[in-house]
Amino acid sequence: RSRRGRVYEAFDGTVHVVDHTAIAGLGERHDKETLEQYRLRYLEAIIKPGLPCVCGWDFGVQDPTSILLGQVTDEDSMTIRWIDEFEHNGKSWDFYHGFVNHAWAPVVRRISGLDLMHYGDPAGNQRDSDLMSWVKNLRSRPPAIVVIHAPDKGSVLEWVDFVHDLMRKRHFEVSSYCAHLIDTLGQYHYPTDAEGNSIPGKQLPVHDEWSHAAKALEYAYKFRYWMRLPDADRRVIGNAMILGMEEGNTPAGPMPPQDSGPSNMSRKLNYF
Repeated sequence: RSRRGRVYEAFDGTVHVVDHTAIAGLGERHDKETLEQYRLRYLEAIIKPGLPCVCGWDFGVQDPTSILLGQVTDEDSMTIRWIDEFEHNGKSWDFYHGFVNHAWAPVVRRISGLDLMHYGDPAGNQRDSDLMSWVKNLRSRPPAIVVIHAPDKGSVLEWVDFVHDLMRKRHFEVSSYCAHLIDTLGQYHYPTDAEGNSIPGKQLPVHDEWSHAAKALEYAYKFRYWMRLPDADRRVIGNAMILGMEEGNTPAGPMPPQDSGPSNMSRKLNYF
């Protein structure tokens, strides 16, 4: 069920949602098969060799942390097939570190032949009560999770429109396995008045139970495809430079071109 004031009005379950479990012939869970075992069987069936996989992160302290797993099926059109999701509340960074390195990273590396690439909320670089950020903590424990969260180009509404345009062009796909993400894309909304009508003018999407998965989605596009945003500053920033900025070492002067960027992200990066 969808509501008025939807952010992603172009999202259509009959167009963008694909039942990969049926296509792969997975059927129902087997007797005594755990949810974790079924997830692995599902991912083994739908991850394709040689195509990069991406993970979008929306970090939460008081709010839920939401992470999404997708596979880039066409880099030129920026088409990503979103295949899995994970969201919990009240858990620390090590809980998600353990989940990703147990449930996603090994099967992604084994089948795609590439390391899982992570993109996340720039707020995750802020220090928490332990004087450590989520970004630094996730990177600190082997096997390291390196969350790319720069450069911070474009406004919230620009990136909403960027993702929305991919939906309009049908360069966007969600597996029916991702029930919460599907609900999110139907329920993520702008502010409405007492009668449920959209409020005129430019408004930011409402921060509620649906916004966390939506933000994880948007961060994946924002930090993978920032050079594809219209009028973006097209200086290329490599991973080493991103990590340097995270430490507060902002480089002086123009940033030199590097052999990096979205078109090269599919190459295996040896973070481990």
